[in-house]
Amino acid sequence: MKHKSEIRRHGGLPALFIDGEMIPPMAYQFMSSDPDITNNIPLPPFMPTDVQLKAMGSAGVKLYFIRMEMYDPEDIRQVFDKLAFSLRQLRRCVPGAWAMPWLIICPYEDFARKYPGDAQQFDDGSIGGYSSNLKGRIRSAEIPRHTHASLAWRHETAGALRELVRMIEAEEDLDDTVVGYFFFPLQHEACYFGDFDHARKLDGYSPAMKLAFRNYLAEKYAGRESLLRKAWHDESVTFASAEIPGRALREDGSAGLFWDGAKSQRVIDFAEIRSRVWRDTLEYFARAVKEESGGRAVVGSFWGYLIHNDVLWGGQSYFRQMMDSPFLDFWASPFTYVNKNPGMSVTVRFLTRSLQVHGKLFFAECDTTTTTSDEGQRRRQGMVIDDPALDAEVLKREFAYTLTEGMNGWWIDWPSGTAQYDEEKLLPLMRRMQEIGRESAEKPMGSVARAAALVEQDSLFCVPNTHSRLTSCAIEWPRIEEVPYLGTPVDHLELRDVLRGGPEYDLYLFLNAYRADARTRRDAESLRRKGRTLVFMYAQGYLSPDDPTASAQNVSAFTGIRMREAPGPLRGRIVLNENAALLGLTPGDEVGEFDRPVCGGMGFYTNGGKPTPPPNQPLDPVLIPDDPDMTVLGVYRENGLPALVTKEKDGCLLVYFGALAPTARVLRALCRRQGIHLYNEQDAFVFANKSYVGLHAPADGRFTLALPEKRALREVFSGERLPPSERIVLTLRKGETRLYEQLVTAQP
Repeated sequence: MKHKSEIRRHGGLPALFIDGEMIPPMAYQFMSSDPDITNNIPLPPFMPTDVQLKAMGSAGVKLYFIRMEMYDPEDIRQVFDKLAFSLRQLRRCVPGAWAMPWLIICPYEDFARKYPGDAQQFDDGSIGGYSSNLKGRIRSAEIPRHTHASLAWRHETAGALRELVRMIEAEEDLDDTVVGYFFFPLQHEACYFGDFDHARKLDGYSPAMKLAFRNYLAEKYAGRESLLRKAWHDESVTFASAEIPGRALREDGSAGLFWDGAKSQRVIDFAEIRSRVWRDTLEYFARAVKEESGGRAVVGSFWGYLIHNDVLWGGQSYFRQMMDSPFLDFWASPFTYVNKNPGMSVTVRFLTRSLQVHGKLFFAECDTTTTTSDEGQRRRQGMVIDDPALDAEVLKREFAYTLTEGMNGWWIDWPSGTAQYDEEKLLPLMRRMQEIGRESAEKPMGSVARAAALVEQDSLFCVPNTHSRLTSCAIEWPRIEEVPYLGTPVDHLELRDVLRGGPEYDLYLFLNAYRADARTRRDAESLRRKGRTLVFMYAQGYLSPDDPTASAQNVSAFTGIRMREAPGPLRGRIVLNENAALLGLTPGDEVGEFDRPVCGGMGFYTNGGKPTPPPNQPLDPVLIPDDPDMTVLGVYRENGLPALVTKEKDGCLLVYFGALAPTARVLRALCRRQGIHLYNEQDAFVFANKSYVGLHAPADGRFTLALPEKRALREVFSGERLPPSERIVLTLRKGETRLYEQLVTAQP
């Protein structure tokens, strides 16, 4: 029987259906008991796979991911044989299970010999000299690897994928099991980011990348070299002679923290093609699988993380153009690898609401460890939890977040803890989660957020390598450190989805819209409607493709608040003044920098496991509000000049928050002024959608959960029922989770 899997809207959000049946949000990833298939991952011994699979099958899990690695296309038969072994093992342990092979596409040793012009090349001319052998996957760190711009590698891999699908479809029992395919674009997720010395080498200089760059320029500038010369300010450049920018251009900003298009368009164009290469590659792979499966299989990929596009990952930033691809149905990423301890928030690195606007599904890798997991792995994950009673609470938190955000997810315990599979420990919880997921299929599951955090994709290409911390501070850290603690849900979207007819909100938070063309500026101005609040973080609108290309004047036009430049750089630390009391804030408090401690990440390993705040980014240029109609709520600590201001215009509240950290208590005060419902005001991590509401306790104590209207509740894990009320008070330990079904719900 050939199954049909698809993503379609249900209960207000995209959901996965197989043969017409909606699949609960939590799946499971397993590693085969065949030691060769586990790919020699240097972790503690895995539990016997049969035990894991039978346990998860008894909990009602029907969908499974199977990790497989692909190397030389000529060895695809070996990949198929290993995959077939694992698929049959799965069906033996969980009759009726469905599977998606998780295909890790890796370098292989013979590639550079066959296609020397397609080998990765560094700025020093070398094609070898990596820092590892990819954990034994190739013989030597000196062996050259493919460049991501290689069409030969792209075609070979797509051909191997087609052959793999054909072999699966030729085996009736395997074809009856596989319902989708899932790409992990490369061993290091779209570049060799951790496998060479970035201080000594820059990548991206191969002949294949140069050809891709030149072809992109010809397309971007419509085949008119006069336009290219004008953009680059170079009267001698042609499409045939354009060179990849060198280290100085790639690493040095031409307008403080930014690349000014008037001076740096060459390197902006190169940043764009690096991500364009991966967009085209992923779509090519997905199309191959879609066609070979007759459109019956869903296809997804890790990709599109909201972190810098060049220094870290080398190609994650073209997600906007991919969200309407007919060949990719879902995207995925792990949870962030910090702040996963009890009492902290847990988030993903993705614009999940934008993906849903485009009808796509998001899968979160829920790889949280438990007290039975290997201690080294727990510390790597930032999980220093040592109380077994909290194992269930953090897993509830991950499930509640995934469910209420309208995401799917999958459990995976890399270091082989036993608790998830033990009938007396967490397996009953796993069973209950599947039941809740099935119950949710009968309920409206849409967003109730009235606030939106906005990311602008093109601006990702305007930040130099050496200033990648700017992007992390502007996009990733707010989602980890501040936004989760507002006490109300916040939707995360790409700016264009809001400006071009997307969902409407009462409060908009502009995180990184540094570059805006004329249409974007007009559309953003149309958001200034009576009864709304628009919050602009540091330097929004600073860059423009038109003159002036980088100026405070541009920020003035974008925000509606007159600005000027001042000497800098300086820190983004802001001291609140007496006017802040009008919003219920405390004069003298300091905001604007990331101060919450971080568990996890490299700093956590090197400082002996002591939580510390993330590094903040100094601001350059320094932009100062200078509007006669503004109210100053805070000043920069270093120079005493206005930094946090408000201005009312035609009934719309405009806010300039001249820092990178949108401090939760300031945003909460603005939400309160806007009339946005706050479910909690005590820094608890809140979950809420049209059918469920809950929280995760940041400390021991009493926590209030306020509802928009009087409703009866049922705690989904314990079954406890509460009479109709507008607010409940919970006495919780740090790290405890409560999730309630709203028995009287809003309509979708």
